[in-house]
Amino acid sequence: MDAIGGGPAAGGRFGLTMRNEAFETHAVRRVQLLAAERPPGGRVLAGPGGRFYPASEPRAPLSCRAAEGDCLAAVRAADAAERASLADAKDLATRESVELDFAPRAGRLGLVVGARQTLLSTHLFYQTMAYFGSRAGEYLASAERGGPATAARAMGMARVLGGIEVEVAEGAGGFRPIGSFDEAGPIAGDVRVLPFEASGGPMRVRLRQAKGHWRLDHVALVRLGEPVVPLALQPSTVERGSRPDARALELLRRGERHLVSVPGDAYRIVFELPASPGGLELFLESEGYYYEWMRQEWLAEENAEMASLVLSDPAEALRRMAGPFKRQEAGMERAFWASRFRK
Repeated sequence: MDAIGGGPAAGGRFGLTMRNEAFETHAVRRVQLLAAERPPGGRVLAGPGGRFYPASEPRAPLSCRAAEGDCLAAVRAADAAERASLADAKDLATRESVELDFAPRAGRLGLVVGARQTLLSTHLFYQTMAYFGSRAGEYLASAERGGPATAARAMGMARVLGGIEVEVAEGAGGFRPIGSFDEAGPIAGDVRVLPFEASGGPMRVRLRQAKGHWRLDHVALVRLGEPVVPLALQPSTVERGSRPDARALELLRRGERHLVSVPGDAYRIVFELPASPGGLELFLESEGYYYEWMRQEWLAEENAEMASLVLSDPAEALRRMAGPFKRQEAGMERAFWASRFRK
């Protein structure tokens, strides 16, 4: 679930556009908004296990250190500045640490992490499709049919790369884990809060992650209240080409069949918001899948040995793929954005 909207929503209509800009076929079964009352002077943040917490008294870190040195300017606020690194040249799963210091605080707190992935995982997915080549469709179909165990094998490299592991320490005490941040995709970032109890000593935070895998936008400490249950809102209208689309609305509201879109399709989805004196925090919840279009150039890279290795030994696959990835890393961002569909 992604937080959306820039300011308090206090009733009226809220619209968003679902646009297919990739060379893929998208199938969306359900879209809804989750609306939670904002506490006075605070926010509502998504946490683990589908829980939502009222948060107040945000505090930025006092310092931030990583391999490149001081990184405080990149993580002290939610803005366009992001802290990122380059992948390791020998093993794409090589870890790095980012360490932050915070002023002492006690009680029920939450560590807020705002981040998004780099293009590393995207590259690995498409490179895997290239390794399977003419068998890519068979591979994806078997992963879908095979259940959780087969899906886990197919996602082995993503599991080895992992998310952002978060640990905290107070005073002279050792670090203890409080959870992890993980969100797929390099385009839209996400914000999550990890609850924990603090005794009041000077606080240190350590983030451990795969090098070159994450763009870290901001980290903060907040005070947390008891979890709240947001109100689920269904779409009130769906428009396509500035005209109401009754069929699309029915599909998204019923959630039994999928609304299918191809490159260039765009739907505007409108919700009616309840009145709220203090404003609403909005979260987008959606469910669906997409069909990947096979590219002709992938067939030239078909490699049965590497395709097998991705499934049987993802850690070794990440080591072997490190060199080829590094040769493309510098120009990958430009190539990715140039590949989006435009009418």
